[in-house]
Amino acid sequence: MTAGYAYADNVSSLNDKNVSEFVTNSSRFTSGNDKTISPDKLHNYLSKHLTEDAKFVTTVAFKIPNMPEQTQTIILDKNKLIDLSAQGASSIEGYNSRIDVQSVDISFWKKKAFVSTTNHETGFMAVPTKNGEKGETVPIESISKCTQIIVLNDKTIQLQNAVCDTKLTFKE
Repeated sequence: MTAGYAYADNVSSLNDKNVSEFVTNSSRFTSGNDKTISPDKLHNYLSKHLTEDAKFVTTVAFKIPNMPEQTQTIILDKNKLIDLSAQGASSIEGYNSRIDVQSVDISFWKKKAFVSTTNHETGFMAVPTKNGEKGETVPIESISKCTQIIVLNDKTIQLQNAVCDTKLTFKE
């Protein structure tokens, strides 16, 4: 059983404060930055705080020096998102992230919220060579602009949907 989170459990209605805290803390948990979050605790948290039909879609523009920009769309359902989050940011050395909540728009019945966020990530990652092999390790910077749908189900705040546009830049 997941320990209770005051901002996300036993909630009677959504408001700017509990939605912002939910988004901020969920990002912290899934980033791998919080070493107190065990894989089991993360799995339990996400199992509870993602709706059964949760969907995460991001379009990533990769900007790699001396290579043409590449774009890829990634679509994750609840199970894939939980699995990917368990891996954390292990492939990125010196990983750091920060999320800024730009806006929270609560529905009339206070059971749904539309949230705009910007997530900033930095670290060091190996740049793939032209033939796909692991290359030199370089600094990276990523900025994701997202719109999330947050819902209240059975007094629990959950992520239902997130659509993001990400710019991932490999520095020289």
